[in-house]
Amino acid sequence: MSLRGGDLVRVRGIVGVSSVLLLLLAAAGCGHVPSGKSHGHRHGTVFQASAQDSATLPQGYGPITSLAGDPDGSGVWFWDDTKSNLSIFRVDSQGTVKSWPVLSGAANQFQAISGFTVTSPGMAWLGINSTLTRLDTNSGSAQTWQIPAPADNPAAESYVPQGPKGQHLVQGIAVAPDGSHVAIAMSNASSVELFDVSAGTFTQIAMPATSDDPEAVAYNPDGTLGIALANYTTHREDSALIVGPGGAGSPAVVPVADSSSVTSDGTSGFIVGSSHPSLVTTAGTATPIAVPPTPLFPAQTGSAITVMPDGDLAATTSAGVLEFPANASSVASATSASLTLQLPAEQCQRYAGSGAGGPPPTPQPSPTGLCHPEADAMTVDGAGGVWVVPGTGGASVERLGS
Repeated sequence: MSLRGGDLVRVRGIVGVSSVLLLLLAAAGCGHVPSGKSHGHRHGTVFQASAQDSATLPQGYGPITSLAGDPDGSGVWFWDDTKSNLSIFRVDSQGTVKSWPVLSGAANQFQAISGFTVTSPGMAWLGINSTLTRLDTNSGSAQTWQIPAPADNPAAESYVPQGPKGQHLVQGIAVAPDGSHVAIAMSNASSVELFDVSAGTFTQIAMPATSDDPEAVAYNPDGTLGIALANYTTHREDSALIVGPGGAGSPAVVPVADSSSVTSDGTSGFIVGSSHPSLVTTAGTATPIAVPPTPLFPAQTGSAITVMPDGDLAATTSAGVLEFPANASSVASATSASLTLQLPAEQCQRYAGSGAGGPPPTPQPSPTGLCHPEADAMTVDGAGGVWVVPGTGGASVERLGS
């Protein structure tokens, strides 16, 4: 599997920041689409979803690239920015929208790729460029740290088309289950930065080779750290690094079919990969996961595959949000038990597809008709609600419902 062309091409290239409030559009309807086994026998059903809780940012904001489901119930978190402020936003189950400006300065040029996660109780963590920010939404206070440069990856830097060498940008973060440490994956690096929250200090976890770039990071509930690797010498994303709790023992390199993404699968281990995912245990064994024969879009930022509260998996495709079982014995059984949530229809544009890449549809849809957009970002909250950013170029987020 070839690499994705270098992380620097994913920079949005605008944007400092601003403190304009969200405009809430709607918060009504019959509730979220029940997830997982509550659908019963689904047999590859395509479900026409409607927009429930929906919010749009005022003009001047860029597209939303990162979503995090509320871990304690129904709601979604995200960040966005203009030319004067970067803010973190939350839409809760009552349709209430809150925002917290956390970074400012017209000189800032924030990239679209980032690391973003929310932990209980109300702690939001954002890694962007080379800055780590923690927002305590209970008090409204924000604290920032400059992330020191990780170990260089000369092989990765050789693919940087222009600009200074040695530039490292955050492309994923994960918070330890006890909140004591934050693991940070950065571009063009051969180490993961590990932040000790109480001490306010950084250390490094070296990758197996200087050509191994940490694509993404995730923590298991027992404190085991999973790292998805991309090797810029072999041009393959086919291995994961498993680091024991507190760094205990020797890190284990686990071969997999696809290591473009990693997310925690609870006590089972990690979901590693997107199009060809595997379940990787904390002991270092890998088992392929049967996926319906539909291309899954790799995430621009965050996890490509989301684990739902009932244990099912969810990912974005060209048709919408695909839900499928994590333990299907075959592609056929995974397909039979799957459900696709098709995003609400909108006025067609010449190409209103997602930022996930790929050619425009042929023939392109008529601008006078209705089209179902793809999802540029997706997450699932603690209540099983599916939240998406429709790929229509606007800065909006909506919860899919019946």
